[in-house]
Amino acid sequence: MDKGIEEWIKNLGQDLARVKSKTRIQTHGEALKLQGQGVITSHGQPGSVAYMEKVVVQALQQHLLAHCIRRTNSSQTWEGKLLNQELPPCTVLHALVEVTEEESRAPDADLADSVQAKIFDTKTHGKFFNDARQRLSFFPGEQTPHPYSRKMFLADRCSKLKNFVEFCRVLLTQGPVKVVPQEHHHTKDHIVNVSELGVPDISQNYIANTIEPTKIIANEKIVVYTMYAKYHLYMVEALAIIGIKALSISSAIPMAQRTSYINQFKSDPTIKVLIMSNVGMQGLNLTIARTLVLFVGIPSLIIDILLNKALTYFPGA
Repeated sequence: MDKGIEEWIKNLGQDLARVKSKTRIQTHGEALKLQGQGVITSHGQPGSVAYMEKVVVQALQQHLLAHCIRRTNSSQTWEGKLLNQELPPCTVLHALVEVTEEESRAPDADLADSVQAKIFDTKTHGKFFNDARQRLSFFPGEQTPHPYSRKMFLADRCSKLKNFVEFCRVLLTQGPVKVVPQEHHHTKDHIVNVSELGVPDISQNYIANTIEPTKIIANEKIVVYTMYAKYHLYMVEALAIIGIKALSISSAIPMAQRTSYINQFKSDPTIKVLIMSNVGMQGLNLTIARTLVLFVGIPSLIIDILLNKALTYFPGA
């Protein structure tokens, strides 16, 4: 083997090992700390806005890269076409970077100064999911209610999950081509206001109406990536409440069962969403659906601040 090629393969192996280790990071807050927070303030404002967009995108992509490595000449896109002949020109990725009001009023003077240097103006860059009105209030895995009823869903304060459910509704009934504005096509990674994508304001009289089967686009499917496998049941049942059938896979279930679920997702027209977490290096082909949604949740940033006395960021999708 040519020494140059051998060295390239060796370096690639090292890179993949680093990526695999990063996918074990428990929160994206920790992933962002690896980038060095001090660098962010040096960009000033609004320079810090663009820089943080880049950092958040990198952190999210690190978690996905391990699932996109393996491809063969027979790999197909969601349309059944050969993947290697139709690689997408870019990936549209939506992420949230937010500093809460509580954080900006934190008693730690150094933290307050740091917040002012990095804060996103919630009236412009930080508008996301209905002016950042979102909460992450999942039950602990062992306490997840089963079945998760409509009454419980409406009473819960999990606005982030409700926004996710409504986003899936919009994608499945209108299609991503209509949902994502044309100006976002073939652009660099950037942060966008999700209200532009037609997601309703779930903070006012949310009803969670069931979708009529005839209004769901026949061949439309969604792959959802989330870091937390213990929330899969919670998400699957929330989608079921509005009439969306979903499956979930993670490294916690045997490989043969994962393969079976993936095949069901690909072949069963009634299964519209596949929720996944880290599944090792088996190389799940994310092109089995046209849309990939990143659902990333971090528990209260306030707790992070109290424990670490450090500013962390809240990426979400």
